[in-house]
Amino acid sequence: MTHVYKLLLLGLALLATTVAGCTEDPANEKYRSEPPTLNGITAKSLSNNTETIHVGEKIVLTAQQKSTGRLLGLAKYSWTLDGTPIGSKRQVYFDEDSSNPSDTVTINTAGEYKLTFSGTYNAKGNVQAWSAKHGSSITYSFEGDVNSRVVCSVHAGYTPGFDITASTKIKVLP
Repeated sequence: MTHVYKLLLLGLALLATTVAGCTEDPANEKYRSEPPTLNGITAKSLSNNTETIHVGEKIVLTAQQKSTGRLLGLAKYSWTLDGTPIGSKRQVYFDEDSSNPSDTVTINTAGEYKLTFSGTYNAKGNVQAWSAKHGSSITYSFEGDVNSRVVCSVHAGYTPGFDITASTKIKVLP
C-alpha cells in the first residue's frame, strides 16, 4: 500500500509542476494585454473634412487612438448621441484591425450634444499587470478638451478584457 501511496504523491507532484509550468507569467510583458489609449474624438463633415457640422450632412465619427493596445481579440464598438444609439455597432478582431474606430452618421437636429464612444476589448493575454498598475479603472480627459472624459476599466470573468467609454461635446449647426 505504501508503494501505491508514493506513486500517487509522485503523480500529483508532476501534475502540479505541469500546471504551474503552463501558466502565463504576469510579469512577462510578452503575455500582457493592454487597452488602447484614446487622445480624442472627432466628428467631421464627410463633404469638407472639417469639424463644422451642419444638420443633415454625413459626419464621420472617429475615436483617435494614441496607442493601439496589444494582445486583444474581439473588439465591439458603438456610439451614442445624448445617450441615444447612433450609427451601427461594429465588431472587429482587434489584432487584425487596430485602426481608429469610426462610423458615418447623419444628425437631423441642430444643437449641442454629448457624443460617446464605447468599446469592449477581449484580452488574449493577462490583464493582471494592467490592474496592478491602474487598479480596476482609470479616468482622464483629452488634452485641451475640458468637456471630455475617458474611463478605461478592466473586466474579469470568463473573457477578461477592457471597457472604454469616452465622451465629448459636439455642436451641430442648422
